[in-house]
Amino acid sequence: MGHIVEIFRRHGAQYLQNHQRHILPSHRRTIADIRRCRTPVMGGHIYQCSHCDHYHYSYHGCGNRHCPQCQSQATRRWVDQRTEEVMPVPYFHLVFTLPAEFRALVRANQKIAYGILFKAAAESLIKLAADERYLGTRFIGILAVLHTWSRAMLYHPHVHLLVPAVGLSKDGGTVHFSRRQYLVPVKALSNIFRAKFIAKIKAALPEQVIPAAAGKKAWVVFCKHLDLGPQKAIAYLGRYLNRVAVSDARVQRLPDADVRVSYRDDERVKSARLCAQEFLRRYLQHVLPKGFNKVRRYGLFAPCKQVSLLALRHQLLLGELTKPSLVAAKIKPIQQQRWQRCPQCGEGVMSPVRSLVPNYRTRSPPVDIALC
Repeated sequence: MGHIVEIFRRHGAQYLQNHQRHILPSHRRTIADIRRCRTPVMGGHIYQCSHCDHYHYSYHGCGNRHCPQCQSQATRRWVDQRTEEVMPVPYFHLVFTLPAEFRALVRANQKIAYGILFKAAAESLIKLAADERYLGTRFIGILAVLHTWSRAMLYHPHVHLLVPAVGLSKDGGTVHFSRRQYLVPVKALSNIFRAKFIAKIKAALPEQVIPAAAGKKAWVVFCKHLDLGPQKAIAYLGRYLNRVAVSDARVQRLPDADVRVSYRDDERVKSARLCAQEFLRRYLQHVLPKGFNKVRRYGLFAPCKQVSLLALRHQLLLGELTKPSLVAAKIKPIQQQRWQRCPQCGEGVMSPVRSLVPNYRTRSPPVDIALC
């Protein structure tokens, strides 16, 4: 059991009691799911060794996208689905970040503001890429992932974009820019992104006061050339896709119920000491609204452009260069492979012999549960 799950199980009930009047239903559900993840209340399977008759109980995960224990298999499934879209060219990694002046407004209107952040970032890049002075492409492929945290778990909304170094011109021809070490001018991209986001947020939330200072400062846009093969590129974005606010390796529980979180700042390793309640508060502020899609596709990767994408992939001979098995090999083994050999004797094969039925009601409101 990881440190994060243990913190939720030890201090989650107290957090609910302290904030019972103000806590969001999505936060309450996340606490309940993480606390019962991979416990007897979730049900599971009993495995038996064919050699020494050793039994092993394997309990189901909660499936919550904010649970640190349920992300490896989600990454594998997503990578398998995206294998058909990988281009055999280098990729560019871009990050669009909102200034601090907008954080309070965005947090109070998450569903609307996050959607605008996605659209402003994608439309800015598409507009600049279409300029004949830079790329002159009518369509480029964009995979975008939303993150809302900084390395210290503070609220810091931004989107990561993965863009292949190939596109389609206005006349339907293929445009390669794989030898370029930069995609488009970052300063120009930042100005367009700022103008589009402010215009869209004003139209969507006319009653809100837009920070005047944010419209005068330079917004941070990062762009990096990734000289990766197609297998590594999709696995690279897969790691960004299913991250939670902090990994278990960066969390250390202290004897006095405090928590130490390590993080990098300006290439130096630092740590922050937090009480358990503050750790839970920082973690839960990154829970996304129910039903919000944190991964979006634009340009050639959009669902309506599948015909163009398939034609471009055929032209690039991607089918001969990319092997799905190699992509999947980058991801951790799935549960079935994990228990293939007996952990007791090391010789027998573990086979499921019995199913365990969950003993909680999935449609009931999330409540504090007693773990077995």
